Amino acid sequence: MASIARATSFSACCTVETEIELGFHVTFTATLRLTGINAPETRGDERPQGLAATRYLESLLDDLIGETRELTIRMQKDLTGKYGRYLAELIDHG
Repeated sequence: MASIARATSFSACCTVETEIELGFHVTFTATLRLTGINAPETRGDERPQGLAATRYLESLLDDLIGETRELTIRMQKDLTGKYGRYLAELIDHG
């Protein structure tokens, strides 16, 4: 199912803040952890590699931030990770 959504920000190599339109002028703000990405941490010994991975993913997602567009958001059985983020896959139809 495709949703109309807007990615509002991006951080920590695998986290995207989104506003998802539910209809009738109702939106849901969700923090999504992108699935399928295994990147180094941005803290500790892996910091240089983690920051490089973050910059690379930002370059791929740069055109999504701030735009409202049609995205398919596939949730993984409505599970949240240990930080309270929804685990999801984003598919851009633009």
